[in-house]
Amino acid sequence: MRFVEEVVELRGIVSYPEVLEEYRKAYPDDLSAIQDLHDDLMDAMEEELVSAYLLATKERDYLLHFELMELYLNDKGRKLSDAKPIEEGELTEDLKNLLNMQKGKEPRELTPQMLAEDSVFSWKEKQPPARALRDFLDAHVPDEADEYYYADKVLEDLTDDAKWGITKGSAEFFFETLEYNGFVPDESQVQQLLNLWQNLCNGLPVWPNNGWSPNEIMGRMSNRRMFYNPYGSIMRVGRNDPCPCGSGKKYKRCHGR
Repeated sequence: MRFVEEVVELRGIVSYPEVLEEYRKAYPDDLSAIQDLHDDLMDAMEEELVSAYLLATKERDYLLHFELMELYLNDKGRKLSDAKPIEEGELTEDLKNLLNMQKGKEPRELTPQMLAEDSVFSWKEKQPPARALRDFLDAHVPDEADEYYYADKVLEDLTDDAKWGITKGSAEFFFETLEYNGFVPDESQVQQLLNLWQNLCNGLPVWPNNGWSPNEIMGRMSNRRMFYNPYGSIMRVGRNDPCPCGSGKKYKRCHGR
């Protein structure tokens, strides 16, 4: 079940046949793997043991992250608690728009590094932009908050929201989340926090990019490797500077070609 949940966590919505094919590639020596996955998934959905839902449309079947299924059901005047493991219907405009944004972007597959963590979500929280934001929060714990859990709790909320990328109103949500958790920044901290939030949204996988971060999409479009500062922003490297990869060559002779 973990394979399915992690793919859906990474990309939000994915065609069911596509997930089965990726699973087959991941376990090529197990001829019964796909059927076993299907049977286990159906059983888990019936017992509500999996956070992904199956939406069966006339064209194809899709696996949806539970948040997308909640939006789907809200559009129909229903609640997630009333959801069936397998919902039958047609794509809503929101789901169609998300699929359209994913078009032309090769789906990001799970990596050994992701699977080595407890979850893809745990892997996201260990990436440089997330670590940078956590460090800031850890250094600014409100007096009444639990110093041990505070930064992790707030980062979890913010990382979860960042999977949509930077959207209209997201900065407002960011500061509302901080205030809700007892931290009201002063004027000298606002720009730093905005930079940290922007780096988080640009540096982590987002659903509209089919599991790639905006920074990764930018790097793939330019056919150049992107390098990042410890706090998660793109590193600006001069053509005659040493290449950040550590080769000892000038950037223009190495990854800057």
